[in-house]
Amino acid sequence: MKIRNLFKTVLLITIFSVITRVAGFIFRIYLSRTIGAESLGLYQIAFSIFIVLVTLICSGLPLTVSRLTAKYDTLKEPNKRNRMITSALIVGALSSLILCLVILIFNQLLNFIFADSRCIFILLTLLPAVIFSAVYSVIRGFLWGQNNYFVVCLIELLEQLVRIIVCVFALSFMFLAVDGSIIASISLSIATLVSSIAICIYYFKKGGKLEKPQDEHKELIKTSLPITGIRVVSSMIQPIIALLIPIGLVSAGYTNGDAVALYGIAMGMAFPLLFLPTTIVDSLAIALIPDLASALACNNHNYINNRIKNSITFSFYIACLCVPVFMALGVPICQFLFDSTQAGYFLQSASIIMIPLALNGITTTILNSLNLEKKSFLNYIIGSIFLILSIIILPKYIDINAIIVGMGLSTLISTSLNLLELKRQNKLTQEIIKPIILLIVMIIPTSILTANIYGILDIYLPLVVNLIICGITSLAFYVLLCQFLNIVKIQHLFASIKISKVKKKKAKA
Repeated sequence: MKIRNLFKTVLLITIFSVITRVAGFIFRIYLSRTIGAESLGLYQIAFSIFIVLVTLICSGLPLTVSRLTAKYDTLKEPNKRNRMITSALIVGALSSLILCLVILIFNQLLNFIFADSRCIFILLTLLPAVIFSAVYSVIRGFLWGQNNYFVVCLIELLEQLVRIIVCVFALSFMFLAVDGSIIASISLSIATLVSSIAICIYYFKKGGKLEKPQDEHKELIKTSLPITGIRVVSSMIQPIIALLIPIGLVSAGYTNGDAVALYGIAMGMAFPLLFLPTTIVDSLAIALIPDLASALACNNHNYINNRIKNSITFSFYIACLCVPVFMALGVPICQFLFDSTQAGYFLQSASIIMIPLALNGITTTILNSLNLEKKSFLNYIIGSIFLILSIIILPKYIDINAIIVGMGLSTLISTSLNLLELKRQNKLTQEIIKPIILLIVMIIPTSILTANIYGILDIYLPLVVNLIICGITSLAFYVLLCQFLNIVKIQHLFASIKISKVKKKKAKA
């Protein structure tokens, strides 16, 4: 992928991702005000189980389809690719159907999970979305593999808009006797139906075919299971933390109400902000999978090594760029957004873990792209063990900061193991160490400058204006500092990729 195309791809995915998330955030505000806290709470409880079901079906499969599509297209084997797509559709649809039937037949057992039986019916109205999502995810993986990101982003935005329009229309003009939580769940199922139909129409319109599969399902299942395992464990970590942290805080002397409130401040206010850099890193990761798979099929190891080095450096750069903003402005940011200084202090303390969070995401993607899915899964499990131990042992010593230590330790260990595996595979050299160390060092002067400017301007300017000026100043100073000291230059991050691509073309010719 050429330098211009790479930047366009990452920028495209990031822009659409931001637009889709903002639309979803606004829609959530509308729902909370329209259907009320109780109905929204019931919907969220059922939705949390729905997310687990979708994760089981739709997490590893599209990434595997993306990698195999790029591989077969590079090797010019369209028949194998078509058989693989057909097999993936069968595996996804059959798995989702079986899972939905199990929920339908044994739905009364959910009373042991749901405190309110109304959540069961809400979940049942969400089940069609599981099946539609399974079909959609396979074709989405195919389009990823062909670097056709615009259509995928457009259809995902369409899904969000259909969901909002259907729900708003139903709540405003129709079905007033139906609970708002039911309307919200039905609108999601309708939206996923529309997106799955749209992506299938596009697939066949552009010449996509289905061919009778042979034994392609074996590789699909073998490859996708470890990736699915990571996503499932990740989705289960959240409720485990939600259970253990309040218990640990109560044992440390907090009342139950204070413990729950402190957990809500940390995880509901501060922690989501820490994942902002991963929006860009995730965009790069999506583009990286088919790219590395294609190079691996050609045995172009120079290209692979260059791409891995530059992708890790870029992810590190993006994370370090954001750290000084939260480190210096965490308290006023949370004062403005949540009217909570406590959330701000937590955000300040936790800001440094944005670095291992971003690196863990990109290195896991790299291992998955190199057919090392089992290794990435094992490394993730090892890191998760340290997270669980931290939130069990540390709350009585360091209160809510146990989450910071646990999350930081977990991602740091997983990332380190991923990097060691890449080193063992001869995909990484020691030359990456120097820029990484310097990028961390540059956080200190940037944070100090940003904090001082905020302190000076706080006397004269409103909070929001001060935050905007200081945020932009922090980002600009860090970029210029790295450019001036020749630590990392964005235009150089992908220069070697462009050269490797030329060599790759020559080799193929």
